[in-house]
Amino acid sequence: MGRALIALTVVAQLAWPGGLAFAQAGHDAYIKGLQHLDAKRWAEAVQAFDAAIAADPKENKGARLYGMRYGYFPHRDKGIALYHLSKFDEAVVALEESIRQGATPEATKTLAAAKAKQPAVTTSGVFRDTFWDFYERGLKYSEAGAWKAAIADFRAARAKRDKEDRRARTYGVDFIEYFPVRELGVALYQDGQYKAAVAELEKSLAAFPTAKAAYYYNLARAALLRQAAADPKPPRIKIDEPADGLLTNALAMEVRGSAESKNQVALVEVNGEAELIEAATPSRPFTQVAALAPGANVIQVRAKDLIGQESTATVKVTVDREGPAVILDGVTRVASGRIRLDGTVADNVRLGALQVNGQAVTLGTGAESKFSVEVPATATTFQIEAADAVGNVTRVRIAIPAALRQGARPGTEIVPVAWRQQILPSFLQRAGLTLEMEKPPAEVQQDSVSIAGVVGSGAGLKDLKVNGQAHQIPAAAANKPFAFSYGVPLNEGPNTITVVATDQAGKTESRTFTVVRKVEEIAQVGSRLAVAVMPVNHKGQPTALYASALEAVTDALVNGKRFKVLSRDQLEAILREQKLSASQIVDPATAIKVGKLVAAEAVIAVTVNETPKSVEAYGQLISTETSTVLASKDVFDPEKAPGSARARMLELAAKLKQDYPLVEGTVMMVANKRLVVGIGAPKNVRPDMKVIVYQEGQPLIDPTTKEVLDRPIESLGEGMLKEIKEKISYAEMRDVAKVEQTVAQKKLVKVITK
Repeated sequence: MGRALIALTVVAQLAWPGGLAFAQAGHDAYIKGLQHLDAKRWAEAVQAFDAAIAADPKENKGARLYGMRYGYFPHRDKGIALYHLSKFDEAVVALEESIRQGATPEATKTLAAAKAKQPAVTTSGVFRDTFWDFYERGLKYSEAGAWKAAIADFRAARAKRDKEDRRARTYGVDFIEYFPVRELGVALYQDGQYKAAVAELEKSLAAFPTAKAAYYYNLARAALLRQAAADPKPPRIKIDEPADGLLTNALAMEVRGSAESKNQVALVEVNGEAELIEAATPSRPFTQVAALAPGANVIQVRAKDLIGQESTATVKVTVDREGPAVILDGVTRVASGRIRLDGTVADNVRLGALQVNGQAVTLGTGAESKFSVEVPATATTFQIEAADAVGNVTRVRIAIPAALRQGARPGTEIVPVAWRQQILPSFLQRAGLTLEMEKPPAEVQQDSVSIAGVVGSGAGLKDLKVNGQAHQIPAAAANKPFAFSYGVPLNEGPNTITVVATDQAGKTESRTFTVVRKVEEIAQVGSRLAVAVMPVNHKGQPTALYASALEAVTDALVNGKRFKVLSRDQLEAILREQKLSASQIVDPATAIKVGKLVAAEAVIAVTVNETPKSVEAYGQLISTETSTVLASKDVFDPEKAPGSARARMLELAAKLKQDYPLVEGTVMMVANKRLVVGIGAPKNVRPDMKVIVYQEGQPLIDPTTKEVLDRPIESLGEGMLKEIKEKISYAEMRDVAKVEQTVAQKKLVKVITK
């Protein structure tokens, strides 16, 4: 055997001018492959032929092997071995390459047999070797799991047209969704060629980013990390704001920070709310608003890398919305004729400043302090403002009894007033439970309102609740009356506020108020861009899973409050009137026409493309005035699990909201009949976005409660962004004269995207 191999080596040197190096690397591998093939060791034969191809991929029918045997056909013989392993799609690829280099009867025969064994795929028409023919067949092979065949077809499609597009023209007025680079990357990933998959998916994401490409890009990189030495450390999370241990009275707080990982950050969640991340990156900044509840709050940030390692970081924030309690100990007339108030201020966290009739009163440190203050005999009330360390303020006015002001015998009578009406509270007349409340403003613009009152009981107070939230009862109060205040969060529209006090004897008193929160007109949903959501265009192989996609995405858009979503009833009435079916308004031009008929400034067109195993959905926000695509986002559902359809539609609505943001800025100047606006490209604005131009007046503030009751807004008209730069944008509007005049007067003019 040894002599035979030596002889073959000498022959190889004569047959291949490349010399001994090739004979050892390629020719010997091919000979071994033939030996395995003869012995029906198919897997070993494939490995040997791969080694031969790596050394020399060019077939040569004149190459002398040994004796009278000629021909170097590693692709053909690899295809034959693969055929016997029942790997028909891979066999087809190898055999087609052999035939491309020069057909042999054996390769042609085996190729036909392999194709007969492949999953049967049919295209929609006659196969004419066009880019769309190869692409369509490649998708069919992908659905059948014939990845090698799919790879070959996607490469053939790319060779004819490389540019990806949602509307690639085939012939005439026919268009297809065309993503050969992305689908090639997906097929390479499924075939286990992870490095090649990453390269193709990166190209697709750079040219035409899609959620599906990002999904498989993450999977391919994760597979490579598992094969290599991945970083054993989980992601590192840094929370920049808020500071740990922060004390606040805020309703919500912006949480900012970043997560980093050598294994790429694939997920960031703040209190369970995920950031919108598609392609994982080594560093991921995050910004989210976290709602806060009274008391201790733990804000948790969770990050996960591509290989599933995760970490968490937390900050603690304490929320205090209770104003200090002002305990009324006594009021007396002193020898000098002045009137003195003695009391105690107590807070559940830490005291701030105290003022009585405008003068500062010195307090001790900590959460409780006694105080004593004197006012002239001419004063009719004690006007007390007690603040805590986070800015909660209890405002109370205590009427000074006339007898004391007129020099009658000093006493200890305490007379809190019923605020503006100056009525003597009933609880001073008896030992029972009494709850006197200041009626809050009927209408405010703020997102919270401070309600205040005086409560007391001779039997001792057991609990005090505001909308079910327990208010602290200071130990110093005992059986004494005390003033309290509490910041109540408000939703837009009517809000019911109920205060309930219960004493140790079991008696209960309650008061209920209604406060309407009226959002500034400029910030109301009614001032936002009016959009009509078109019927969903279902493509591919629709199933019942996504049948309710229209309802889901419409609900999500309405709840997102970014757009003024027009009534579906109105849209359907127009469709009936125009005798149009849902399938007829798939065309953007028709959708825009229908949108104009319902007075929409833009239409949202959603397409859902289903395959047996996955779903790709995308939405476009299209201006009815300019036909410009103002925003375009997509989502990918790789599993089609129960409930995933609604989740993906929620994600799509969130992406559209993020891609078409609500941005505020100021008009810096008027130049060449155009507004120069102080918002630029980093704010994600783009040409043809509408803006509202307005001037904001001074806020109207209740002098007693300090609540913002109204803020007059003067609309100066609407404009449209036309040119976007890094820090500024240029907007056009029909009449700029008034804006120009206002800016010239050094008055502030604002804009907000519509």
